[in-house]
Amino acid sequence: MAAFGDGPWGAPATADVEIAPRWHERFAVRLAAALALLALAALLVRWRLTSLGRRQAELEAEVAARTAELARLNDQLAARVAAQTGEVRRTRDQALLTLARLAELRGGTTGEHLDRIAWFSRRLAEAIADGPFGPLGEDFVEELFRSSPLHDIGKVAIPDAILTKPGALDLRERGIMERHTTIGGDTLRGVIARSPGQSFLAMGMEIAYAHHERWDGRGYPRRLAGEQIPLAARIVALVDAYDAITALRPYKDAIAHEEAVRRILADAGSHFDPRLADAFRRIYVDLDRLRREHPSSG
Repeated sequence: MAAFGDGPWGAPATADVEIAPRWHERFAVRLAAALALLALAALLVRWRLTSLGRRQAELEAEVAARTAELARLNDQLAARVAAQTGEVRRTRDQALLTLARLAELRGGTTGEHLDRIAWFSRRLAEAIADGPFGPLGEDFVEELFRSSPLHDIGKVAIPDAILTKPGALDLRERGIMERHTTIGGDTLRGVIARSPGQSFLAMGMEIAYAHHERWDGRGYPRRLAGEQIPLAARIVALVDAYDAITALRPYKDAIAHEEAVRRILADAGSHFDPRLADAFRRIYVDLDRLRREHPSSG
């Protein structure tokens, strides 16, 4: 009979008992190595993240610098475009004024007429700035000063035989002459379509179309009446009539300032807005002074 401890159910053999401690040692060594590797990996990850953070900061700084440079270049470009656009607009405006002066020269007058219309219009607008038309700001007054000389720009298309005829026009000739309002307005409308955002040209277009309309609706080309007529056109209608009466022309003598005033006031409520005529009555001395400062050369 086998002794207790022999066989599979007996006490463990001496050799088996000695193996267990060595196994635990190996496990501990492997665990320590694994932990060391994990610690090293953590250090590597931390270093990598730190490196990426620095690189991210560098990239963000570079992007910010490039964005600032692009903004600076864009501002420079915008300034150049604005300067060039302003120059183009000034050239265009000068060309329009030259065209208007050409129409005046063809009609037997000189540029002083356009200068007087500009100054007369400004003074009358200043006189009504706080009156019955509501507050008129400086922008309105200055735009009127710039745009009023364009009122007869359409005359450049009227034949010389009609434009310079010394006597009265017949019915056919008058019909042709009256077209200068629509020709001028259409011309400025076309300019505005190609260069929007120019309010003084929009006012010039209104004036060109409507400066021969009458308060009583008997004017041309559309027979507008009363406040259907733009205010700027009503102002130019009055001062243009005053200048036509008082100016020397090749085909007529100048009429005295006092007689011109009488005629303008007599037409209040028929030809002219009565409120503008009343303002004219208050400042006609100023208009006479401006007329003398810009005399007609015939």
